[in-house]
This record gives sequence, structure tokens and C-alpha cells, in this order.
Amino acid sequence: MASTIHNSLDVTDFVVTKGNGVKGLVNLGIQQVPEKYIQPPEERFDLSKVVSDESIPVIDVSTWNDPEVFNSICEAASKWGFFQIVNHGIPLQVMEDLKNAAHGFYELPNEERRKYSKGFSPSDTVLLTTSFSPRNEVALEWTDYLRFSYVSGNDQASALWPSVCKDQLLEYMKRAEATIEKLLQVLLQGLNVKEFDKDDVGGLYAQRGTEDDTWVHVAPVQGALVIIIGDMLQIVSNDRYKSIEHRVVANICRNRVSIPVFVNPGPDAVLGPLAELIESGEKPIYKQLLFSDYFKHFFTKPLDGKKTIAYAKI
Repeated sequence: MASTIHNSLDVTDFVVTKGNGVKGLVNLGIQQVPEKYIQPPEERFDLSKVVSDESIPVIDVSTWNDPEVFNSICEAASKWGFFQIVNHGIPLQVMEDLKNAAHGFYELPNEERRKYSKGFSPSDTVLLTTSFSPRNEVALEWTDYLRFSYVSGNDQASALWPSVCKDQLLEYMKRAEATIEKLLQVLLQGLNVKEFDKDDVGGLYAQRGTEDDTWVHVAPVQGALVIIIGDMLQIVSNDRYKSIEHRVVANICRNRVSIPVFVNPGPDAVLGPLAELIESGEKPIYKQLLFSDYFKHFFTKPLDGKKTIAYAKI
């Protein structure tokens, strides 16, 4: 069957429409990356632009109320938009159990994983997808996503989640809630800390500022969580905190599993610079808009760096 997956149409049908994903391609035993996944030269990540003399901050948050911790987090959010935290209260074993459970899900047979893809998933709280916006992209991304929707305290929504990872995910989310709350209290009580990310394979790179075309490798730190400032927090902080582009390079030898937690407001939430900032005399950079409108705009086109945030500017 591997020989029949030879052109873009076949690959898109097999991977996207039929819900097999990248893992399904790998299970076919393909010997080379299909053309549909080959990025045009101008979109490829240039490793020669990675600098080795800088690294993003690693912050010990064991004493959240310490002014030094507060200042370190705010400075990292302003300068980098990226930082790692250690001693955050989530046991290493809980994190490892969840990562192993994620690997376990992707080791399931194709027909078992497909049950959670679009058109087949038993619940709108779980969805298996591939790439970012596969219908709009010139080249697909070499990645699959298993997405869960979680509302604090509502464990009933998880009833139809895959059994191979449900318990581990719920345990992780309950532990992570306290860390998320403390981060938001520090960061202007903002609306969106984009994600927690935990993986020891490496391959995550952060851009050095919005106008800089050089990058820094986010080296894995045992037990650490990577905190990435999202667009929403940049908007409500009126550019005080930065949502910086980041990219991931696939590993030819090992599967890379990333477990992000996206923290978003409700669809009817109105976004814009915080009133306190404008009342203090700052000129607003962003307009008032519904989170649902921004969210829809974000997913109507392929990834293009940080250009999406221009949609919210005045």
C-alpha cells in the first residue's frame, strides 16, 4: 500500500480526510517524506540562524510570593515571551506518566486512533487532527494533535476520552490549575498563557524578538515547564508582554511528544488593552474584539509567524 501513497492528492486523502495522520503514514513503512510535506525553500527553518550564546530564563518558582520571582517572570515575559519554570508543584512522575500515556495513544492501531478524528469522534471535547490548517496549507506539517477541551471541575466531559490517557490527563490538569492561576496572577492577571510544554527530545526554538531573525534553542530541563506568552496576553498588556514566534524541528531518531495546555477565555470575552493601562495614559495599540472572532481568524489560514496579531491592531 505504501507505493500507492505517491502524490499530494493521495497523501491528503489518506492523512486528512481518512484521519490516519502522520502516524498512519509512518505505519505504512514509507521510506521518504512525501512531497506534500516538503516545505518551499523560503519556509524552511534555517539552523544557521540559531545562536548558541543565549538561552531563555529558567526560573525557580518554589516561592511564588518572592518579589524576585515576580520580577523575573515579568522581565522574561517582556523580553523573551518565553521562559521555563522549575519547582512548580507538579510532580515529575505525573508529567512522565502523561507523556508515556501520549506515546501509548499514538501506538494504538490506526483504526483505534481514527475513532477520535473529525466526523468520528464520540465527543466535541476530544478531537484528533493533523497539521495546523491542512486545507489552507501549501505544505502539510509533520505533526498530529490529540486535542482535549477541559473546563475546571467538569470531569464528566472526559467520559469519552481515550482510556489510554484519560486518567493521566485529568491528574495533570488538576495539578496544573494551581500553577496556571499563580502565573496569571503575576502576569497582569492576563487572559492567556499560551501553553505548558514538556518534552525531553528537544527541537523547540524561540525567535529572539519580533524584529529579529535569529533563534534560540529551548533546551529541555528535567522537571521544567516551558511557558509561552500567547497573543491574548500581548493584546491585553498593550504590548508589555510579547507573543514570540516559535518553531519545532522534527527528530529523525525519536518521536517528539509535546503536551501543551492552552488557557483561553470564553468565546464572548471582549479583548483589548486593560482599562487600567489606558486610564494611566497609555495609547491603545489594539482594538476591542471578541475572542471568538480572533480565534476564527487565527484558524482560517496557515501559520504565518506572528502576522495574525495584526488583525487586532487599531
